[in-house]
Amino acid sequence: TLRPLPAEGFYYVANPFFCCAKECREFRAGELVQLGYNRFGQPILFMPGYRASRFELPKKGVTVDAHTLDKLVQLTVQSYGESKA
Repeated sequence: TLRPLPAEGFYYVANPFFCCAKECREFRAGELVQLGYNRFGQPILFMPGYRASRFELPKKGVTVDAHTLDKLVQLTVQSYGESKA
């Protein structure tokens, strides 16, 4: 059975989890993450944050097991400067 993939975008971690069975990286409750996918449809989490007093969106992320995505809650991001059609 195929499950629809959650939309790419910004999420916060509602419940802590590890990236995989090896527990390479722990995602803690409340963290901001950006969800994307590789060409195989595997989820990748990017960890935006402050680096040297600048807020940055990283270009590399961590591949996570698909079953962990239910621990994320999608955020609404404001759009500015777009005309309403």
